[in-house]
Amino acid sequence: MTYRVGDIVLTHGDVFYSQLIRVGQRLRYGKGSPFAFYNHAAVIVSPDGDLLEALGNGIVRSHITKYAEDDRVIIDITPVCGDPLARQRLLRYALSCEGQPYDWLDIVSISISLLTGSLLSLSV
Repeated sequence: MTYRVGDIVLTHGDVFYSQLIRVGQRLRYGKGSPFAFYNHAAVIVSPDGDLLEALGNGIVRSHITKYAEDDRVIIDITPVCGDPLARQRLLRYALSCEGQPYDWLDIVSISISLLTGSLLSLSV
């Protein structure tokens, strides 16, 4: 299968942190919201299915096959980002983040956002 660079992969996991994220999303968006089902996102960075995602050890490269057994959906960004140049800008930005840390400050910032609806983001 060929994937479109820039499209977003949403996944649903059942580990403790995944469940905690979904609790926060239900508080923020409502129990029946489709946003409350998925708890992880990654961006597709190659037609072969390479991903960049934020994990405990930072922004890392992986492959979509790691989610083959999980509930997942691929979001086509064309309706909001149909310009091929915009996809290339997104790819350049995503690749520039590879290897960056993803630490407790990021997690606290996301938690505050989910609990309060704030758009404020704290990061190193």
